[in-house]
Amino acid sequence: MQGKAFPPRISMAQKGGIFLTLLILSLIAGGIFGIYYLSLDSLPGQFLYPVKQELEKIRLSTTELSKVKRALVYIDFANERLSEAEALGKKGEEPGKIIPALNKFLENEQLIIKVMRQDTARVEDATKVFEELKKLRDRQEAVLDYLLGITPDPEFYTILDIKDKAMDTLNDYNLR
Repeated sequence: MQGKAFPPRISMAQKGGIFLTLLILSLIAGGIFGIYYLSLDSLPGQFLYPVKQELEKIRLSTTELSKVKRALVYIDFANERLSEAEALGKKGEEPGKIIPALNKFLENEQLIIKVMRQDTARVEDATKVFEELKKLRDRQEAVLDYLLGITPDPEFYTILDIKDKAMDTLNDYNLR
């Protein structure tokens, strides 16, 4: 009768190395998650804002090719830019920091309409997009009116122009 083969024993040094490796990997993963979490609330000009922008690019690139789903992602981005502009305004930031966020908002809004106008072979129910665009229209009007109320000349006219373009974009999509 042959003896049973036992797996080799792991020495204490090897156990310590495994533990240390797992600890380091856990710390790295925790650090990455922490950076991700902190970047979600970052505003233009802050240290983690570029991380937030890159995460949005990743989100967009992993969104399926459905025009409805892509439009909903752009709606989220547009709402985020409005929130950033509003937060900057409430913090008393100069209009020069607010206007780029509003331009990105307008760009996202135009991308929503561009995506929805694309012809695709897939028939999709766009009701959710239409409902979210109505909410976006109401929100953009409130935020832009607030910003117009606190912005001096000549930046006032830049924001007013952005508001007019944003309303025209949505009106071209028959949201009246």
